[in-house]
Amino acid sequence: MLTFSAWLKTKRGEDSPLGDLASDAASDRKWPVNGTTLDEFQRRLAVSGACPEARNTLDAAWREYERSQGLSARSLRRSRREVAA
Repeated sequence: MLTFSAWLKTKRGEDSPLGDLASDAASDRKWPVNGTTLDEFQRRLAVSGACPEARNTLDAAWREYERSQGLSARSLRRSRREVAA
């Protein structure tokens, strides 16, 4: 399973808001490369002063990532609890 950051990296070069987000993340030295929750990525965008469109794109990207990996919010919460245990 790809991490979100690894999945996002595959979108670089796309002529779309998702491709723009991927490029911005790749050039952001403080991007949470090993992040595992949407909240971590949302916080990074907030701290960096990202526009509302970028934050909306992140939310849509996260949903697409979950679908592409066959994940649901419930399975992600469960897997995070298992890792923490």
